[in-house]
Amino acid sequence: MNSMLQKITLRIAVACLTLYGGYTAYRSGGIDQLFYTFRTIRSSFSSPTPGPAAVSVIPTVSVRPRPVPTALAGEYAEVLAEINADRSAAGKPPVRPNAFLQREAQSHADDMVAKGYFDHTTPEGVTFQQRMAASGYPTGTAAENLALTTTGNISAMVTSWMGSPPHRINLLGAYTEVGIGIARGSYEGRADICVVAIFGHSK
Repeated sequence: MNSMLQKITLRIAVACLTLYGGYTAYRSGGIDQLFYTFRTIRSSFSSPTPGPAAVSVIPTVSVRPRPVPTALAGEYAEVLAEINADRSAAGKPPVRPNAFLQREAQSHADDMVAKGYFDHTTPEGVTFQQRMAASGYPTGTAAENLALTTTGNISAMVTSWMGSPPHRINLLGAYTEVGIGIARGSYEGRADICVVAIFGHSK
């Protein structure tokens, strides 16, 4: 009887502590912090691990850029330099590389080469807006330029963007960051380099 009473008392105490922790989390960080706190408490009961108790905080997102293939590193640097040269000529500040955008740009370039298509929308119907929403990039706006070119023609490729009104608007827009993806493959029987440039402005 005493054993059962102790178990009931322990469960009531745990429930009270859980509710108090949830209330404190909600007051300090809102609903997201509340959900994270309950996930942390739940995991501590289902899969305990040795070490200090987990701290109920929302983890900082850390993203490593998806690397451009070493063989195309020169083309990557040239694309970035040409973009910023045109922005400078138009009186715009340079865009800096961003890990979120680079990861997404390289992923899309690799996907187009692997599946043999050239479009902002994947064969599965995933649009650019949907890709960006899933990427975790903290922005309200972003734009994407695509191109097919060959080694030695990067300057002409960026010039062609400048000659196309929609691409020019993206290249010279009020963006501060860029992600560049480059993949080598073939499209419609031709050996090409697929280039993706995603422009953004993180909040």
